[in-house]
Order: sequence, then C-alpha cells, then structure tokens
Amino acid sequence: MTARKMTGRERRSLVAVAYLAISAAGSLLFYVAARAKGATNTDTLLGVVWVFVLSGIVSASLLPPALERWQNRPARAEA
Repeated sequence: MTARKMTGRERRSLVAVAYLAISAAGSLLFYVAARAKGATNTDTLLGVVWVFVLSGIVSASLLPPALERWQNRPARAEA
C-alpha cells in the first residue's frame, strides 16, 4: 500500500497546529514552574507570553525541515 502525499494546505495546517501545540505546552510548563517558585502575576504573564513567542519562532525554524525529512523517508517494506 502506498501512502498518499500531503497537499500543501494539509502540510501548512499540520505545521500550524504543531506550532500552537508546542508553544502552548511550553507556556503551560513555564506557568506551572513560575507559580511553584512564587513569581508575581506580572512576571508570570510576561514569561508565558515570551515563552509562547520564542517557542513559535524556534518551531518555525525546526519543524518544516523535520516534516519534509519525515515525509521523504523511504517507505518500509511490509512483510
């Protein structure tokens, strides 16, 4: 059985959802850590925003090449 190639729209949607998921997870972890350390509300809010933005930037540089490599990998021989 051959796998079908993803269309451009599907690929962009997948990458966008991955950006949001990674950024949200990073922000949530930051929030939990900041609350556990007793950070102020302002520091926590600013930190959550910064982590969300920086996670999105890093994801934007790393995810598209990784997705492309994953899509172009040789198909496994099914036994």
